[in-house]
Amino acid sequence: MSMFYPFHERYGSGKSQNYLWYWLTPLKIEYDTDIADHTVKTNMIVSPIAAPMIFLAPLEIQDTLSHTWEAHTNVMSRMKEIGATFEQETAMGVKRHKVDTSLIYQDTDRRQVELMVYLAAYKDPKKEVLDPVRDLQRYSCPNLEQAGVVGSMTEQPTVFNVTTRNGSGEEVGIINIKHAALTSVQPSWKGPYFKGKYPSYCELSLSFRDLNPISKDSYPDDVAVLTIG
Repeated sequence: MSMFYPFHERYGSGKSQNYLWYWLTPLKIEYDTDIADHTVKTNMIVSPIAAPMIFLAPLEIQDTLSHTWEAHTNVMSRMKEIGATFEQETAMGVKRHKVDTSLIYQDTDRRQVELMVYLAAYKDPKKEVLDPVRDLQRYSCPNLEQAGVVGSMTEQPTVFNVTTRNGSGEEVGIINIKHAALTSVQPSWKGPYFKGKYPSYCELSLSFRDLNPISKDSYPDDVAVLTIG
């Protein structure tokens, strides 16, 4: 069953179209390598392992996309650079000769999103504040063969399908990442502390990084509609 945070009566399934929610669906990831036609292909296999964790989105969302463009280098530009350097050295002048070249696209960084989540106690501070943070911290870590500092990694950390949806469960196109690694979980616990051990409030910063290469298809015009079940 999907868990809403906050989950008291004002919010939850079908309450308001004007609420925006982060849907974080935990996924198990495996890699399968095929060799066909003298080509090695690695396929990513993912499957849901738990119901979505659904957090109320704040008023501000940070979504980062960075591209690398570098000066185009070819034989002619390198010859011009050599000529400019030779001219400067022979003239013994203080002016520097610079060869300008056009920029050419090189690469795109994986998409990265920073999600801010605010958790507050309403009836049960453990379930409403502490437990969801602990779940996300565990999801972000790998399983080890044995407890302790020394151990062998046996499973990849859990990855997530990250989407934004309105109060009726309709997916909206603000954030839509099929497979995202949870790279950072940063809770800021706030008091008062119930029974001296459960925080009543938490400001939770989550960093996700897209596992797939970015292309124009990463930003579709339309998204599928899925109703909360």
